[in-house]
Amino acid sequence: MTQAPLLETIALTKRFGGVTAIDRVDFRVDAGELRCLIGPNGAGKSTFFRCLTGQFRPTGGQVRLSGRDITGAATHAIARKGVSIKTQIPALFDGLSVAENVRLATRKAGNRMARTRKTEEILTITGLSSHASQMAGTLPHGQRQWLELGLVMAGSPALMLLDEPTAGMTRQEVARTAELVRSLAEDHTIIAVEHDLQFVQMVADAVTVFHQGQILAEGPADAVLADRRVREVYLGQPPASDRC
Repeated sequence: MTQAPLLETIALTKRFGGVTAIDRVDFRVDAGELRCLIGPNGAGKSTFFRCLTGQFRPTGGQVRLSGRDITGAATHAIARKGVSIKTQIPALFDGLSVAENVRLATRKAGNRMARTRKTEEILTITGLSSHASQMAGTLPHGQRQWLELGLVMAGSPALMLLDEPTAGMTRQEVARTAELVRSLAEDHTIIAVEHDLQFVQMVADAVTVFHQGQILAEGPADAVLADRRVREVYLGQPPASDRC
C-alpha cells in the first residue's frame, strides 16, 4: 500500500464572494520535504497557506494530514495534530526573557529536567544562548524571528508551516535564517511561503509556484526557478538568454 503524503490538498478551493482566490488545487508534501511556496502578489499562495493553517475555511475540497481529513479545523486543533505555525509577525511574550519564552513553549517536553534540556538545545540551535536573559521585547527584528522559529520547533512537530520567515531581514539575516531552516529540515518537514528568491534558492528541495489561484509549476527548485513561465509571471520577464 502506498503511504499517504504527510500533507495533501484535493481540489482545494477558496472563494471570497464572486472572487476565486484558490481554484481546485491538488498539492502534496511527503515527510522529510522542505517545500517553498512562491508566486507574485495576488497569486493565491497566502490564501492557500491560511487554508492549510485553519485561518481560512475552504469553500470546497479537502486538506488531509497523514491521510486524515482536517478541512476547516481550527488552528489550535491542527496544532494538536503535530503541526506548528510561524506567522509573519512573531507571537512572543515581550515581557519575558528569551529563555522564558522558549521554556513556556517546551511545556509538553516532559519533566523539568527534560524541559531545561530542550530549552538549552533550542537556544543553541537558534544562536540565542548569549541572549537567554534578555527581554524578548528588546530583541532586534532578525533575532525575534529566530526566537519564534525556536518556539515553533519546541513541540517537535511533524510539520512546520512558515509564513515569510525572512520578511524585513537584512541579507546577512536572510543567510543566517537559511542556515537555521536547513538545520531544522534535518528533523522536520517544512512548508514555507516566501517572496525572497535568494532564500528559496538557498533552502528549498522543491518549489510550488502559484499563479491566479492555481499551481503554475512545481518540482526541484533549480528547474522551477529557471522555468520560462515562472520567470515571466514572477519577474515580469523571461530569462536573459531568451531576450533579444
